[in-house]
Amino acid sequence: MSAFSALTRLFAPFVTVRPAPRAVSDDVARLASLLDVAPELLLAFRFGLPHGYHYRTFQVRKRDGAPRTIYAPSPPLKSLQRALLRNYLDGLDAHPAALGFRKGCSIADHARAHQGQAVVLTADLEDFFAHVAAWRVEDFFIAQGWDETTAAILTRLCTLRGALPQGAPTSPALSNLVNVPLDAALAALAGRTGGRYTRYGDDLAFSWPVEPLAPETQRALQAIILTHGYRLNAEKWQLYHPHRGEEPRLTGVILGRDGTLHPAPEVLKTMQSLTKAAPSDVQTMVRLRGYRGFIGMLNPTRQRRPKRK
Repeated sequence: MSAFSALTRLFAPFVTVRPAPRAVSDDVARLASLLDVAPELLLAFRFGLPHGYHYRTFQVRKRDGAPRTIYAPSPPLKSLQRALLRNYLDGLDAHPAALGFRKGCSIADHARAHQGQAVVLTADLEDFFAHVAAWRVEDFFIAQGWDETTAAILTRLCTLRGALPQGAPTSPALSNLVNVPLDAALAALAGRTGGRYTRYGDDLAFSWPVEPLAPETQRALQAIILTHGYRLNAEKWQLYHPHRGEEPRLTGVILGRDGTLHPAPEVLKTMQSLTKAAPSDVQTMVRLRGYRGFIGMLNPTRQRRPKRK
C-alpha cells in the first residue's frame, strides 16, 4: 500500500465529503423555465420552504361573523405562485360545474343555473381549503405528467401544513382542478336524476324540475361528498321548493319569485351602514362601488331608465 493510500484511509473519518450535485431532471428544468428561476432553488422546495419563503397568518371575519384564517405568502413565494398560476394552472380546465374562481363566471351564474326549478338543494363544505389535502394536490400534478420529484416540488410550493392555504394565489385554481373528480361525480348523479349541479367554491347547489326529491338521492349526494374527503355543514344543508313560494338562497343571492335575482338582505343592510358611516371616505366608496356592481351583475338585462334631457 502506498503512503498516499495509507494517509487517505487514516484521515477518511475526519474528512467531510461533499455530496455530488443532484441531477436536474427535464421536468424540473421545464418548471424552472416556467417560473423563471434557477432549478437549484426549486430543488430546495422538495423537503420544505427555503429561507425567506414563508407565510404570515391573520384572521378576517366571515359573513356569519366566524373567524377565517388567512395565510399570506411572503413576496418571493407569492411571486413564484403567481407565475405558476399565470403560466400553467390557468391553462388547465376545471369541471364545467365549478363556477367559482374562474374568469367570466360569477355568483350570479351559479344562482341563475337553478332558476325555474321545482326543487333547489344547497350545501356547504366545511373548511374547504383545509380539506384539499397535499397528497391529493401531489396526485393531481403526477396525473398531469410531472415526474415524482417535480410533483413534490410543486406540492411544497402550493401547500402548507398538509393542505391548500387560503391566501395563496394558487389555492383557488387548484381547488377546482383537484376537485374535478368530485364535480364529475356530483354532476353525473344530478344528471341521472334529471337535475342540475353547480359549485361556487365551497357552496354546492343542486336543482330538479319536479318534486319531491327522493331521499336516496340526498343520501347518494352526501355519500359522494364524504367519499371525496369533505364534511358537510349540517346547518347549511337547505331544501327549497320555489313552486310553493319559497325563495332559495345561493351564496348571498336570492332566487326571487318574480324570476329575477336579488341580493341577500344583509348585503343591502351593509350598504346602508356604509352609506351612513363615511360616504366620503375613499375605502368606503370603493366598497360601495363593489356592492353596486354586484347588484347590477345579478340582472344585467334590466335597462336603466334614460335620463331626461
